[in-house]
Amino acid sequence: MAKTIITLGREYCTGGRYIAEDVAKALGIKLYDKELITMAAKNSGLSEEAVAASEKRHTHSLLYSLYTMGNELPLGDQVFILQSRIIKQLAEEGPCVILGRCVASLTKMMTALLVIERGNDLNAEITISDSLTPEFAAIKADRGHTIGLQAGETVRRIDMLYAMLLPSANDAASVLASDDAGGDLAAFAARMNARAAQLGCTSTQFTCAHGLYDTGNYSTARDMAKIALACYANPAYRRIADATAYELPATNVHPARTVTTTNKLLQPASAYYRRYAHGMKTGFTTQAGRCFVTFAQQDGHTYGLVILGSNSQNIFREAAELFDWAFTSPELHPAPAETAPAPEKYTLFSFWQKLLG
Repeated sequence: MAKTIITLGREYCTGGRYIAEDVAKALGIKLYDKELITMAAKNSGLSEEAVAASEKRHTHSLLYSLYTMGNELPLGDQVFILQSRIIKQLAEEGPCVILGRCVASLTKMMTALLVIERGNDLNAEITISDSLTPEFAAIKADRGHTIGLQAGETVRRIDMLYAMLLPSANDAASVLASDDAGGDLAAFAARMNARAAQLGCTSTQFTCAHGLYDTGNYSTARDMAKIALACYANPAYRRIADATAYELPATNVHPARTVTTTNKLLQPASAYYRRYAHGMKTGFTTQAGRCFVTFAQQDGHTYGLVILGSNSQNIFREAAELFDWAFTSPELHPAPAETAPAPEKYTLFSFWQKLLG
């Protein structure tokens, strides 16, 4: 068999691992999931105890620390980087199956990143093409969230970015993709995959700009972390994602209206509001479950979370509690070691003065 890499989306509660096992067995090729990759990491210079402890800290609720500023990377992050390298090595060695999962609207992070990096005038107006009418109909059929965009409507790129990242409007994502790729949505998806590969993603495939269509659109928490880190490093992306609300100006079709963020860590009225939180992206489809990527920064430390396959009752609570723990944990923020008082220094005069009283 030629060197073929099969990546399967581990859809929410559908037994993705068992399907992957059957595919690998039928084709006579290896299957790599988190457990097997961890085994490979153990054989790469780290003790089993160290890797096991790291896994317990960094995979609970599928939350991953992206990076810590100012200090040497902790062991968990070293394992994170090592496992990423191992995935690449495994893919080079021969045919295999690597598991991923649907990530819903987290897909929009890549769409926004590409649009911003393109460098076009974000304040410029664009007119929505008639060619997007079938796409809008498909989004509606899938019950995806929209802001009711229509063919012939004139909008600004910056407004579409806010509409896509705050309330997660799927039609805004398609408008941006069509504008960027000259009307060719498939070509834009190809650019998404190319950029993901540049960022070091090894188990990601994008088939659309918004993530509403789960079939063939998947990633992993590690790959999402890499994409999120690139977005977090982009000032324009952060400015948009950190907004709690934004007024969309009137167009030739719609009056002015306000859109708000779906990130409850940014909403002051929410029980999960955290002043140190930064917006990134939320996501949901039935197959993907509740997904969330966010950052928090305080006292010189920055942490990032990737949550896949959670539910509406737990996702924001998990994120808030983990951030609270991260910023107060003695394990992550040990108290500075006590230093012995410096010995007194004497001049010849002070020495004799002390000795003689």
